[in-house]
Amino acid sequence: PPFFFPCPPQKAMTDYKKYQGVSEFTWVVSPISDRMHLCQFLNDHFIVSLINTTWEACEKTKLPVGKYINENLIYLPNLNEMDENQIVKVGKVLTLYCQDLEAADEYDFGKAK
Repeated sequence: PPFFFPCPPQKAMTDYKKYQGVSEFTWVVSPISDRMHLCQFLNDHFIVSLINTTWEACEKTKLPVGKYINENLIYLPNLNEMDENQIVKVGKVLTLYCQDLEAADEYDFGKAK
């Protein structure tokens, strides 16, 4: 059910307590600053993904972390809505994506910050 702040309905509060939070999406950030590449890889493996179009980053910040995340964030289906097989598939595809990046010398996860 929808979660209305500050007065959520009882069913929403029950679900909130049961699932320990509210989550509409699962988020993934491209480690190579190319979210369309990641989206295409996921789509090629039959996982629906969407680019983030809803967040704004503060232009005045001295640390551009928020801007980086905003420009590279993609949404996946909510893990809370998936069954175990679907979660395992998403994990395997994301692992394969990372392995492909390393094999192509596009990103070294061993040296990642």
